[in-house]
Amino acid sequence: MDAAKRHRRTVSAIVALTAPLTLMLAACTGIVSDPTPTPARTAATVAAPDLTASPESDPAIALARQLYDAPAAVSTGNAVGSCGEFQLGHLDHLPDEAIDCLADAAGTASAELAWTAPTIEGDPIVSFAFVGPGMTGVQVVTTNTFDSWAGENARWAALVCPGPRDIDFGSRDACDDVTVG
Repeated sequence: MDAAKRHRRTVSAIVALTAPLTLMLAACTGIVSDPTPTPARTAATVAAPDLTASPESDPAIALARQLYDAPAAVSTGNAVGSCGEFQLGHLDHLPDEAIDCLADAAGTASAELAWTAPTIEGDPIVSFAFVGPGMTGVQVVTTNTFDSWAGENARWAALVCPGPRDIDFGSRDACDDVTVG
């Protein structure tokens, strides 16, 4: 074998061995990133309210429905309509359209609204709001089960609020604590 052929084979072998290592090193250092898009945990996901169906916006909502101690209204999800599922950022408010959807359904049809809001560390706190015929006000149930700092205090908490405008972050002063059951 002549020297030129040996040189080409040697160069080809070096390239074949070093190319994957170079790509792995680049991925570890952040030079090359995963092209798969992932939703930002802090960005609000706003879907148009639909009283018949709503896409899930955060896996924590689906997981909360499956918790062994989830209240029946959460686990069965038997509300006739959905006012949406939202992933909120720090101090974000629920969209007006979602609140309006609950207000429109209150007293005449059953509807639910689900959302997550992150803790300071980014862990999801999951909440559900329900209205329906024969219900007084809006029932809100929240779980801190996915909060890594909750520890043994992970639980469901429930409130009854006079109306849909009272369920949003920072405006729950008019709401009363109730026993989850």
